[in-house]
Amino acid sequence: MVKGAPITLSVTVKGARRPGVVLVMTDSESGVRTNVVLSLQSGRASHAIDAVERTFSYFFAYASRTSRAGTISVGERPEISAISYELVYPAYVGQPPRTLTGRMSRLQALAGTSILVSFAATTELHPDLSRVEWLEGDRQSITINGRFGHFAFVADRPNRATIMLTGRYGPGFEMSRPLSFEVAVEKDQPPTVALGVRKDKLVMFADEAAAFADEVGYPVVLRVVSPQIVHKWDVGGVVLGLASAEEVRQAFDATLDRITRRLPDAQIHGVLVRREIPSGYELILGAKRDPVFGPTLMFGLGGIYVELFADVTFGLAPIGRAGACRMVQQVKAYRLLEGARGGPPADVAGIAECVVRVGQLVSDFERIAELDVNPLIAGPAGIGNAVADVRIRLDPP
Repeated sequence: MVKGAPITLSVTVKGARRPGVVLVMTDSESGVRTNVVLSLQSGRASHAIDAVERTFSYFFAYASRTSRAGTISVGERPEISAISYELVYPAYVGQPPRTLTGRMSRLQALAGTSILVSFAATTELHPDLSRVEWLEGDRQSITINGRFGHFAFVADRPNRATIMLTGRYGPGFEMSRPLSFEVAVEKDQPPTVALGVRKDKLVMFADEAAAFADEVGYPVVLRVVSPQIVHKWDVGGVVLGLASAEEVRQAFDATLDRITRRLPDAQIHGVLVRREIPSGYELILGAKRDPVFGPTLMFGLGGIYVELFADVTFGLAPIGRAGACRMVQQVKAYRLLEGARGGPPADVAGIAECVVRVGQLVSDFERIAELDVNPLIAGPAGIGNAVADVRIRLDPP
């Protein structure tokens, strides 16, 4: 029963001949025993206690007979003495977790934020009867350990939570003033998944390639397109620096002739014509869906140097801007990106943004099994970065 509440202990003695009965009470903490002699009226007696302060056991004694022993468990209604809120923001935000302490009537959180509420109570709690009630009627259990508890949720819509605690003795020991707080959700949009890709066109004839080159401007690049040819450089499937329509026609015919001789069984879907990207650092940016870790990211030195130097680093997706910057800084080629030996520094912030966006892309689209951007041409600040080639493998729907 609740500390400070009144209680009356009663007994009935059948066939009573003596005028009194003894109530024996023993304090559970101190062990002190108290005997109270009660008068029997028509075989009944009772003893009233105005305010119970401590747990005690008791029994009634009449002559040589005693009643069954009983225990009055005395406890307090729980109240929250300390509380904290840990906010873990979505990965794409790039902000570290934030902890708020003390009672709050309103929590402001970005949509998708994970929130862990931890608290301490004034007394031990019942592990099954303490809960959170939400505005829409849902109930959520609380993990209890003694007088401590915690629960977690994701802020995905405006809501209101009410923490309702029950003491370890169960019903009747509910907290007198449940704690409530409002969850206000601020909507935000993840970064738009867009990488710098030059306008291109898949053509089947040399004159068509020359006409498109005239349209987009020179110099242009030709790349053969075939499902059997992954590494185009190795088979002469890429031609750079074409500065006129005549050069485009000649390179188109020469490329198809070269591929036909080297790979006679390859299925040629056409040739991709694209305005040439200004020179810069060649990087690789990849993603793969791991059966254990989920979507993972790879970043490093790209182009023809990928397998030669194996200068890459790995991370988990989605990733925030801070994590993406760390990935970029972990490769040995980072000194080149900073502008070693008088070279122009690359747009490192723009490179990190590309890492963030590819991470968001593979997180949003579960059918992407593998993705390789190679090379990603990293130019100096003001010029930016551009995708020279990309390969995506999809899982079956």
